Amino acid sequence: MTCWIIITIVLARTEADSAHSFQYGAVAVSFFFAFFASFGMGVLGVPWLYLTEINAFEMRTKGASLAMATNWIMNYVSSSSTDFYHLQKIFAISSTD
Repeated sequence: MTCWIIITIVLARTEADSAHSFQYGAVAVSFFFAFFASFGMGVLGVPWLYLTEINAFEMRTKGASLAMATNWIMNYVSSSSTDFYHLQKIFAISSTD
């Protein structure tokens, strides 16, 4: 979360101070990669590794398969149920200057 806040602040500063836009862009990209590196070392392995470790040896593959199928299905449902065009219209109407 902190990385995304820093990226937002840096990109807002880019609009205000375009003379240093390259440096601000480098900072934003650096924090983008820092976020994904820390996410990969932290939370990313939970659905893949945790369920294989808590199940018995005989059920390990079935438990991992069920966990990943559930993960992918829920990701699909949440992304399909979000109407991005409708959200774009709401943001466009609410952010008029």
